[in-house]
Amino acid sequence: MVMTNHNWLFISVSFLIILGGIGFPILVNFKDIVLYHLRHFWKFVRTRKLERHKVSHLYNLNTRIVLIMTFSAFGNRYIGDCRF
Repeated sequence: MVMTNHNWLFISVSFLIILGGIGFPILVNFKDIVLYHLRHFWKFVRTRKLERHKVSHLYNLNTRIVLIMTFSAFGNRYIGDCRF
């Protein structure tokens, strides 16, 4: 059986595998970061005052390690594919 015109299936399965590899704690940290930025944006929209505060420690150590290794694996694969 030849799988033609099923790109949506391959893309969705690949996306789910990548999200599963990243892991649940990292995705929860992403949710917290997005909510943090949405709250500050909503506060800016309501008050029209731009707060200049120092943002620190949004990404925990586990998230940083996982993201660095994931992007480096993708980057190494891309470089390897471009070489040959």
